[in-house]
Amino acid sequence: MDCSTDLDHPIGYTWSKEGGLVPDRSTMEGPTLTIPDLIPEDSGIYVCTATNPSRSVDIPTILTVTGVVPSFTQTPASYMTLPTLPDSYHALDIQISFKPEDKNGLILYNGQKRDGSGDFFSFGLASGVPQFKFDVGSGLVAIKADRPVEIGKWSTVTLSRDKVGGSMKVNGQGPYTGTLRGKYDGLDLIDPLYVGGVPNFGQIHRQAGYSKGFVGCVSELVISGKKQLLLRDSQTSRGISTCDTCAGISCLNGGICQEGLTSRGYKCKWI
Repeated sequence: MDCSTDLDHPIGYTWSKEGGLVPDRSTMEGPTLTIPDLIPEDSGIYVCTATNPSRSVDIPTILTVTGVVPSFTQTPASYMTLPTLPDSYHALDIQISFKPEDKNGLILYNGQKRDGSGDFFSFGLASGVPQFKFDVGSGLVAIKADRPVEIGKWSTVTLSRDKVGGSMKVNGQGPYTGTLRGKYDGLDLIDPLYVGGVPNFGQIHRQAGYSKGFVGCVSELVISGKKQLLLRDSQTSRGISTCDTCAGISCLNGGICQEGLTSRGYKCKWI
């Protein structure tokens, strides 16, 4: 970002960010501020203060970061991988926001063995209805919502598990619950966490019940309280494009739409 001013030289320059801090990794050379490896949190209003011996002026610049929300098209296959779900043996805490373009598809999957046997966890849509499933070796627990989500609309789902019990909330509705009935209560996961689909549906647990991946956008994934930077943090990415979450969005009072890893995929910023 450049700070353009008609002040007479000599001029000194400083940069600040409204409502936050200029990233530590940024560098400033004369009137230019450079921020490498942009992330969604870098977006915002940056203010250059230019000062000479007689006066000082503030010059705002809006930084928008695009291409941060992944879109899964499944043409022919789309998925990404993240590290295995952490600390999931007895507990699970996930929040995910997504906008589906198809009523059926696997959104999250983590298994124990590459041949589909053993323990597993899955979340996806069946006829538009959110389904949260897991098996720790004591039989399948299948938790379903009582209504479908809207196609083409953003939804937020929270998934949790504490030893024998599991629960799911969909857009604040619920909780929908399920309980283990066997003697085992530990979820053993080894494979990566798959988002949006998997490389081979013949190698996932048969009781997951999916044969295709999710079609749509995933704007937010929070695991155990930590927000995932999906496109940046993914270990593997196949068939992924970016979701233009600001398309058709008009921010009130002259605000600027900024793509973001939020529950609706964007936020508005104002000067």
